[in-house]
Amino acid sequence: MRYAAFFFFVLYICASALRATESQNGKQPSTSEKQQVEKQGTQSPEAYELYSKGRSYYDKRTLADLETAISYFNQAIGKDPRYAMAYAGLAYSYGRLPDFGASASENYPKSNAAALKAIELDPTLARPHVTLGSNKMMYEWDFAGGLAEFKKAVELDPDNADAHEVYAEELGLIGGREREALAEANRAHQLDERSPAVSVVLGNVYIDALRFDDAIAICKKVARENPTFAGAHYCLAIAYWGKKMYGQVIEEWKAYDHSPTTVTIQKSPRRWN
Repeated sequence: MRYAAFFFFVLYICASALRATESQNGKQPSTSEKQQVEKQGTQSPEAYELYSKGRSYYDKRTLADLETAISYFNQAIGKDPRYAMAYAGLAYSYGRLPDFGASASENYPKSNAAALKAIELDPTLARPHVTLGSNKMMYEWDFAGGLAEFKKAVELDPDNADAHEVYAEELGLIGGREREALAEANRAHQLDERSPAVSVVLGNVYIDALRFDDAIAICKKVARENPTFAGAHYCLAIAYWGKKMYGQVIEEWKAYDHSPTTVTIQKSPRRWN
């Protein structure tokens, strides 16, 4: 059912700009100061502020916002060339550009290079492995390699909603692994139930499992709370199609087509991670 829908339609963390506390007058940083630096990933408050702005833009998921995010991440790297989290954000953003019509052959290598650099600088980060996993599956068609990257991400950070979200989505696209996909999607939703992207992924996985009513219930809620979020309308269109409710399919498809977050028919339109 999902494959028929795929060919029929051919897919938050908005970080606040916190200032890192630096040691003054020759004093050693306190424990709380060290924890703050560890959380932010850099000792440069300017780099962290630029990184935070980049995160806020890439969470909007439009072509213009992704390009703006890339600019901020590059500026953050300019302030701190060893800022692994900024490289991870850069990797994510380059990896999403082809969804909006940008060159896949140009941007996926950039995404992979940035992800590998992030891992080199900080092997404990989960997000670069999520990006590599997604790129391997959607661009290189390396499903085994992609799943290995997702498993690594989840091992590194079991409470990372992004990792469970994208892992669930890619498992669903493979087909035949709906039970695993549902487990991952439900875990992501537990960790970040307010994220529209996470909720839509859960809806998509319900569709993979032919649970159309469950998909409609959760994606209706997302569409009601976020009417311009394209993924919710796509989810509803496919779920209604599964129930042969074609009037609603047309209505939701129109809403999807006019959304500013609509992706191109270059890859799966279910990429909202």
